[in-house]
Amino acid sequence: MKNSFLYRPVLFLLLLVVASMTACKKAPEADPDLGNRVAGTYTLNELTAGGKSYTGANLPLKGTIEVARESATSVELSIDIRLKADNSEFLNVQGGDIDVIDKGGELELRSDGEKVARISGNKMYIEVEDDSDVYTLVLTK
Repeated sequence: MKNSFLYRPVLFLLLLVVASMTACKKAPEADPDLGNRVAGTYTLNELTAGGKSYTGANLPLKGTIEVARESATSVELSIDIRLKADNSEFLNVQGGDIDVIDKGGELELRSDGEKVARISGNKMYIEVEDDSDVYTLVLTK
């Protein structure tokens, strides 16, 4: 009787240790292929200009950016952003050999050393400058 009484706490502790070890799961690691991580379609859903933010029905622009993988560290972009009012082009650019650089959690897209966009999670941020203002476009994958 004493032997079974002593084994119960040991058995309980052993089961507790085994259960706690199986409950610990590693978080999935991010894909080391940066081209794969950023590839996809990003849809415009926010614009910041002149200190104001526009979303939804107030957003004067519409469009998408297609990102296609070229290699593990480069992509091709096809940008088609238009004015909602008359469907005229606001930003229409296509180009390849865009470098994808990991900046410790955020990714940067660079062309000839110049930053084209940054990606954080499923959002892409692009700054466009013209004679009168700086526009920040926010797109979601």
